[in-house]
Amino acid sequence: MPLPNMRYSALSGVQSEYFTQGLYDTVNYAAAGQQAMAFFAIPMGQAAVLTTAAGAAPAAGTIKTYRDTNMEVAGFVPDKRYEFSGMSVYFRRLDTIALALADLVTDEVDRKRIIGGTWWRFRIGDKDVLYLPFAFVPVFNPTVFSAWAGNTIQMQGGGQPQYGFKTPLTINPSQVIRVTLEAPGLVPINSTLDISLMLHASMQRPV
Repeated sequence: MPLPNMRYSALSGVQSEYFTQGLYDTVNYAAAGQQAMAFFAIPMGQAAVLTTAAGAAPAAGTIKTYRDTNMEVAGFVPDKRYEFSGMSVYFRRLDTIALALADLVTDEVDRKRIIGGTWWRFRIGDKDVLYLPFAFVPVFNPTVFSAWAGNTIQMQGGGQPQYGFKTPLTINPSQVIRVTLEAPGLVPINSTLDISLMLHASMQRPV
């Protein structure tokens, strides 16, 4: 039974709306490598080290916006329920106006090192619910070789498939979520880059 004054509340405790809205976050991967990267630990509006802009800005201190994450509180969502149906990843790094072939080859090498040497770990509440090698997760912006114009490398855009969960991973309001990218040791790369994780989901929230 709703409380007597519930009708005056900005959020209804008895009605909810459902729509498609994933949960995503971005973390910077250090060139020297790291054994664990925590996603959803720094929410929107907080300071983080990220690739700040395309053009001429390397990874530096910045404030997270919707470009980087839609997590509003570190580690949990206070008034929403998510049913995650799958996941995919996007790589972002310093861009230049004229990318040299050598830079693109380096980017491909760095991606392969990370993808082949790490795994994902999901923890919801106090339980580890999923371990998954990075190699199984589709990348939104993979690089592909092309024979056009003398063996350049071209970036292939979005629309890539996701790794689908057979059973949806569900977090309830105010339940803690922790997703980490882990490695058995340091996996160094040539230069730092950002990794954005998208958890595809249906979201429920109060009306």
